[in-house]
Amino acid sequence: LDQSITNAEERIRETRAENDRLRGEVGDAQARNQALIGSGTNTLFADNLSDVPVLLVAAEGADETSRRNLVQVLNTAGAEFRGTLTVTGRIDLDDDQVANLGAQLDLDDPTRDEVLAELIDQFGAALASAGTAVDAGSDIPGGTTAPPTTAPGQTAPGQTAPTQTTPGDTATTLPGPVGGPVPPTTQPEVEPPDQPEIVTLMLEAGLLSFEAPAEAPTSGPLLSATGYRFVFVSGVGAAVPDTTFLLPTLRRMAAEGPVPVVLASAASGDDDRDAVVAGVRDDAELSRLVSTVDNLEWFNGLVSTVLGLEEIGRGARGHYGEGRGAAAPIPTGT
Repeated sequence: LDQSITNAEERIRETRAENDRLRGEVGDAQARNQALIGSGTNTLFADNLSDVPVLLVAAEGADETSRRNLVQVLNTAGAEFRGTLTVTGRIDLDDDQVANLGAQLDLDDPTRDEVLAELIDQFGAALASAGTAVDAGSDIPGGTTAPPTTAPGQTAPGQTAPTQTTPGDTATTLPGPVGGPVPPTTQPEVEPPDQPEIVTLMLEAGLLSFEAPAEAPTSGPLLSATGYRFVFVSGVGAAVPDTTFLLPTLRRMAAEGPVPVVLASAASGDDDRDAVVAGVRDDAELSRLVSTVDNLEWFNGLVSTVLGLEEIGRGARGHYGEGRGAAAPIPTGT
């Protein structure tokens, strides 16, 4: 009995020593990971996403550290970060919400599933519309070219001074505009574009919460222009299953064509590394239209997310990381 106790105590000491060693290795790996995030991205990205509007759509309960790191990396890449919309646990509608939202959505005595389906349909459509690519050479959001802004009496480059005629008179050049002072003009105020009503409704109902970018206390109306790219962030611990809202929203967006989305997740262990992204990777149609990253908690995953957003601009999609269905550790195309 004494010998058995001695042997057991020895095994316990060995196990503790091994655990200490493994914890040290994990700590070292995490420190290296954080160092790469802090300094490596400055060298790697060099404004890869310069002036690209990016909005995060996160599931409440997803890994907060990974999300914060992602925001840091997006800013390093020069993205025009528009903030984070978090889908809260209130999206799992109760009876009072069903009644109130049904009335606001003009639904007649709806069920919970009908209200949820309408929210998904309108929210997905708003995201898809904002994700429409801006036409090449466009000067203003929406893909249209801004008209020349020449004040009355001025001549635009390459044009001659305007003339004015009256019946019976010969054409005479208007005095003063060329080479002289231009009279003051009053430009009409341009109304800012509206935020989609569904976004406002969901924010007011607490189904969504918004965190503005740190660099700008207010970011203006959301989804009111085109050219957006999105990162959907989820993972183990999400307050509501992804099959309830995020994945159906992606499918609604995909009904409009290829989706400017990278779905990224942070895993707490190898067993659940592909739990979130599997909904896209296992769907033959959706997997062609949406990119995924399954290791957002690591530097490689952050790199894949940024490069995945960049390659969307070239019309490419891919699946990256370490889990089932990943085609490569990181994007490699140019």
